[in-house]
Amino acid sequence: MDRLAAHVRADLEKIEYPPRAWVPPRIGPDGVPALDVLVVGAGLSGLSIAFGLMRRRVSNILVIDRSPAGKEGPWVTHARMDVLRSPKTLSGPDFGIPNLTYRSWHEARYGSLSWDRLDKIDRRDWMAYLVWYRDLLALPVRNETSLEGIASQDDWLALTLASPEGARTIYARKLVLATGIDGAGAPYAPEEIAALPRSVWSHNADSIDGPGLAGRRIAILGAGASAFDCAVHALQHGAAQVALYARRTTLPHVEVLAWSNFPGFLTSFADLPDRLRWNFMRRMRDLQPPPTQTMFDRAALDPRFELKLGHRLDSARMEGDEIVLVANGAPRRFDRILVATGFRTDLSLRPELAGVRDEICLWRDRFVPPPGEDDEELGRHPYLGAGFQLQSKNPAAAELLGNIHLFNAGAVPSVGPVCNGVTGLKYGTPRVVDAITRDLFLEDADMHYDKLLAFDDRMFDGSADRINGLRRETPAADDGDRAEARTIADRLIADTRRQSAEFPVDLANHLPMVIEALFRLGASPDRMAAYAAHYDKFHAVPALRPAKKSIERDNWRGALGDRTREADYRRFFVDEARRLGGSAAIRLYVPELSRGVGASALHGLMRLAYGALRGDEAEIGAALGYWATTFLPLPEPSGAAASTDDPLETLDHMRADPAFARVEINSPMLWHWIDGVGHMPAFGAMIDRLAVGPGTLDRIAQASLSLYAGSMSFEALHAVTGSHWLRLVAPHMDDPTPLIRHFWQAILSIYPKIGMPAAPDEAQLEEWRRLVPPPAAAIAAAAVASDDEHDHSLVFSAFQEFDRTGDPLYRIVAARRVGLIA
Repeated sequence: MDRLAAHVRADLEKIEYPPRAWVPPRIGPDGVPALDVLVVGAGLSGLSIAFGLMRRRVSNILVIDRSPAGKEGPWVTHARMDVLRSPKTLSGPDFGIPNLTYRSWHEARYGSLSWDRLDKIDRRDWMAYLVWYRDLLALPVRNETSLEGIASQDDWLALTLASPEGARTIYARKLVLATGIDGAGAPYAPEEIAALPRSVWSHNADSIDGPGLAGRRIAILGAGASAFDCAVHALQHGAAQVALYARRTTLPHVEVLAWSNFPGFLTSFADLPDRLRWNFMRRMRDLQPPPTQTMFDRAALDPRFELKLGHRLDSARMEGDEIVLVANGAPRRFDRILVATGFRTDLSLRPELAGVRDEICLWRDRFVPPPGEDDEELGRHPYLGAGFQLQSKNPAAAELLGNIHLFNAGAVPSVGPVCNGVTGLKYGTPRVVDAITRDLFLEDADMHYDKLLAFDDRMFDGSADRINGLRRETPAADDGDRAEARTIADRLIADTRRQSAEFPVDLANHLPMVIEALFRLGASPDRMAAYAAHYDKFHAVPALRPAKKSIERDNWRGALGDRTREADYRRFFVDEARRLGGSAAIRLYVPELSRGVGASALHGLMRLAYGALRGDEAEIGAALGYWATTFLPLPEPSGAAASTDDPLETLDHMRADPAFARVEINSPMLWHWIDGVGHMPAFGAMIDRLAVGPGTLDRIAQASLSLYAGSMSFEALHAVTGSHWLRLVAPHMDDPTPLIRHFWQAILSIYPKIGMPAAPDEAQLEEWRRLVPPPAAAIAAAAVASDDEHDHSLVFSAFQEFDRTGDPLYRIVAARRVGLIA
């Protein structure tokens, strides 16, 4: 199975799964990130829709199911047939990916010879396949959770969910009801049977205690496949007698799905005019599916079985512990009745629809059949749009109902048999996925246009500086060597996600970021692997501690700064980055994390910046989790008027304030200084001095470079590298201003640790700029050869900032850091 899983992952990579995220995240009325889509039902249809949406990168979704994990749908609960009725060759939720089909799963588990000998798919194997499918694709499913109510609030769907933890309301833009055969109604039992005590009869949709049937006299009502499944079930469990009653004088013998299973019908039925859809459905309802030949033969061969065709139920009553069932005027006594009379379509039987059902348009509201073609049951079905959307009788409710997609048996008259089993699933799922994707895009079209207007991602550098640099310093790298190095770097970085983000005591694990820097500085695969081994051994980096308790979108703020919750936060944010996309996750969560940017001495920001540089959702998630785990809140600005837009002047003000002349923090750790100085009463006045605007990040970068060039201190190094990290993260944010402000607060708070030196004057800076630095290749080689992670970080950031600004001082300080200039 591991090999098959690897093949599936390779297939998904080849089809660009998942592509980049594109749906803008939104905050619901409760201040919590809202869902784009809630899918109700984690059976065959719900899982297929979830994967279809994920393929379209509509990944901010949740699938819920009232059943425990592994028991969704009928397959291992109330289904009584041994095998699926569909041919084994029908594809299901695979979306055309061969290695994701049931056949591939079966051959991987049992071998190709087993597949060749297989007639029909065992229902237990089908359930195991769906569990594998769900786990492999990492679909976001929450079990033992049900939808209890639907309402509208501020243009959102307000959805009430119930789970063992209690009831709560979540908000979503779209709702899909993938709720199976009874999702638009309920199991049907004749009123004569429904009046009996519930302990003496069961519907085939119930869980039936097989051993409880032993030695009992069993009556079965119905003539279809489920009736014979119940009959064989009772016989297998030792029933004394089994009598099957049916009003029909002959059993059905035509399997209409065998006729309808062709692309023209299944893809285009929803586009037919109402009259033709009505005619098709009436005829298909007349052609009820027959029992499977296997189940009929097994029942008919058993002498305890009686087939009583042409028998109409007259009445049923209790006499003592016995049931007296009267059919065609003849009474007969039974101990138990099993009802296989199908399902009734009636939206009033669905409690979750109570708040909207009076507005839902039914077929009887929209279509008047010709005389003699009435069908009460068909008329009770909801009348849907081509994308499975509910339609409204009242224009005022049209928008709300248009965001609810009914993907269950109630949809069949509107869209055809593409949502009620394996047969048509591959035609129905793309239709509903396309409709949802279309609606989400159209609703956000203005926002996407604004992003296009602002789009300026630099993907090419044709500058003279680049040309000169290429010609002067850097020999062309062998593409094969760099491809191997890229592969090794990616593997080493992925391996670090098994580790904690810190090592004793509360020191930052730089390894994932340093590996990326080493790769970009030209390190060989061997050097990167050797450095990773050295780093792990030298720092004794511990493994990630076990998770404690799940963190959810509605409670993620509750444990900020709790280092014991690292695994919980990492899992949450990695899931969120994959659900939303890395850029969207940054845009959604960093504004609230900005105040704690001092986390682990800015290293949460560092890891996030490198994750963004890589476009690596797993690293972005790990970084956000690290930031949240080590969250170090700084005071908010007081709102006082700013006095300067020059960051260096804020350093001057701080140096002139006697409150900071003799700061004593009993720790060498930077984040202890950030916390200690940052909460001094006098520090509040420093926060508001700097006016933060469009050019502030550039001025902070220059101030940081000046401070570092003059002091070459470990603390100022973090100002230079941190400015670079800010520059990598800021484009992913709608408004990076608060993050920039809090970053400079953190830098100010470590300024006393280095003695608050004055920055060099312009004459000194210009003198240093006139120095001739070693070639960039030599500086990079010296950094790669070093075992000091701060050498790699500083040199890489300096190179990146030099490429952006052309300021030679960046190369000078990089060369100094690695000992090539005194």
